Amino acid sequence: MRWMELTKTLTAMAVSFSCILAFADGKIDAAGHAIYDSYCGACHGFDGSAPLPDTPDIAAGERMDQPDSELLNAIRTGRGTMMPAWAGILSEEQCKEVLRFIRAVEQ
Repeated sequence: MRWMELTKTLTAMAVSFSCILAFADGKIDAAGHAIYDSYCGACHGFDGSAPLPDTPDIAAGERMDQPDSELLNAIRTGRGTMMPAWAGILSEEQCKEVLRFIRAVEQ
């Protein structure tokens, strides 16, 4: 296994484990997780490791240094030609639940 593949695998395992712990501690609500899986997981990775090129890798912390307002704006309005705008599809509360899920997994 090449070094990058090993690194991605280990990162995904760590994110999955931290997600399980955060869920068990009540830091992740099931709604945010379900919304992420339904709308975000295919591009950003169900474990946070983005399978698509030029897509932020949440598990690696890419773009997670941005403030919540910036990330919520990206969820609402989309990014470039790859990420669709979710405003009008997801409610404002659903957008916030996704962000809470991402932040909980990221920690």
